[in-house]
Amino acid sequence: MCILYMSVMRPKHVQTFTAPVAVSSTDISLSGSWTRMNITDKIVCRYSVQSWCQDVGGEHADMRLDYCVVMTGQCHKFIAELNIDHQLDFEPYIAQTSDAIQRVLRKSKAHSISTMFQQEQPGATFGVSAMGNAGNDGDIQSV
Repeated sequence: MCILYMSVMRPKHVQTFTAPVAVSSTDISLSGSWTRMNITDKIVCRYSVQSWCQDVGGEHADMRLDYCVVMTGQCHKFIAELNIDHQLDFEPYIAQTSDAIQRVLRKSKAHSISTMFQQEQPGATFGVSAMGNAGNDGDIQSV
């Protein structure tokens, strides 16, 4: 008796979402909504925070969180980039992942990378949220 096993190959369907990140002297946090945006050509620095597999809507999804510094016009901004390999649209689930992503981001080296990047780019302008002024210790630096 011969048993044949068949593999099914399907193309990768990567969905990319980005969210602005606020950085203070002691903390780092998501500071805005997730949007679908391809910023690959604007990335100055990328740090791969974590990769994991997750059950989404009863299906397996490969996920990767990156922390990026991007150049927008004349200033640098910090963002979180979430890449999801999932056949179904992930947008209905994105809000549910924000708290977990926030915890992962805080446990990562992203805050240290932000501080180092700011020290190594003394003349650089960083995007500012309404919460603080760029360049001053203790103030929020964000996109």
